[in-house]
Amino acid sequence: MFETIKLDSYFSEDNANFNYNSNLTIGANNNRVVFFIAAFNNASVTVSNNTFAGQAMTVAVQRSSNNQTVYISYLVNPPVGTNLMYADFSNSIPHLGTAICFYNVDTTNPLSATRDVGVPSGGYTGTIAVPENGLFLDTISADAQMVISPTAGQTLISRKNGTYGSIGNSYRIFTTANSTYTSSWDNDTFQNTTVYAEAVFNPAKRQGGFILNMI
Repeated sequence: MFETIKLDSYFSEDNANFNYNSNLTIGANNNRVVFFIAAFNNASVTVSNNTFAGQAMTVAVQRSSNNQTVYISYLVNPPVGTNLMYADFSNSIPHLGTAICFYNVDTTNPLSATRDVGVPSGGYTGTIAVPENGLFLDTISADAQMVISPTAGQTLISRKNGTYGSIGNSYRIFTTANSTYTSSWDNDTFQNTTVYAEAVFNPAKRQGGFILNMI
């Protein structure tokens, strides 16, 4: 049996600075994992010095192509309380970055699967396996200047519609396993150049107990 992954807190930053530099407050829950999700309408951006509370984040997936960049990282067992999520960007380009924390995540073997794709036009295809009670995160960057929305079942975290295009982040917590999950955003978005990344994380195992039989 597995725990049900739950959302703790998140904060999104939307600007054109050379860094992400915002605080996130995390509660005293078991099996905490904090994530950083970022998207840029620029393929030459690199992310470096990505830390939370001064601890280095682990990159789960990143991709730069088709004039877009997407990035997801994570840190297990982040400290409780208010601490700084930080990342340096090589370009001062409009971006959307989110620091977000979930709990009841497997802190020993957190990352289950990743997928990333860049398309010059048209839709994207592909599936990803999600375990029972697994956590799905995704981020998208497209040059379409429109308000984008994730597919039904995925919860929108944040989005930005700007001069350079549209970017967004979403998540979904599963209750049953899905070996061929296919995510999507607005279909007409993918008539334009688009870069997309997703990462799946494992739930923590439920602590076992015992049953006392009275005879």
